Amino acid sequence: FVRTIQKQITGASVICKQSTDAYLGWMIKREFKAMHSLFSNISRIRKDVGDADVPIHVPRAQFVRTIQKESSKEIMKEKIGVVYARMEKHLSDGGGLLPVAWKALVKVLYEWFGRWEKLSTSCYKFILEPSAIDVVRLAKAATGATAGKRPDGKAESRKNFASI
Repeated sequence: FVRTIQKQITGASVICKQSTDAYLGWMIKREFKAMHSLFSNISRIRKDVGDADVPIHVPRAQFVRTIQKESSKEIMKEKIGVVYARMEKHLSDGGGLLPVAWKALVKVLYEWFGRWEKLSTSCYKFILEPSAIDVVRLAKAATGATAGKRPDGKAESRKNFASI
């Protein structure tokens, strides 16, 4: 009997994780459409031809133009605010899901922007601004929480920042 329940709990956890990952991916792709499209294309090209030939397929001027248009600190702040507002609408206050889902979204933002930083640097020698850590700070600020603080008020170390 206990094994049956454990199997059901494990199955439900897997479904919950898959659904959450799909929802978070959808939220990010929706709001960061141009950047997601750009870096997905670069990633695909990179797998086919390698880092050195990526600029042949996606010229540096096009890359820089897209980045400058889509990723200033103010634009990021606005987009993250829109994502937070949308999540507030989707997730009821009573369920307590918003803080958990937001924390997961911030982690995914950090992972995606970290990958995008690496692609940008390796293919174009271009440093993304704001950085992945800056995006996390903007996301934390969007909730009204103090960036770099844990819920108990203690300072958060950089090590913990990456493992949100």
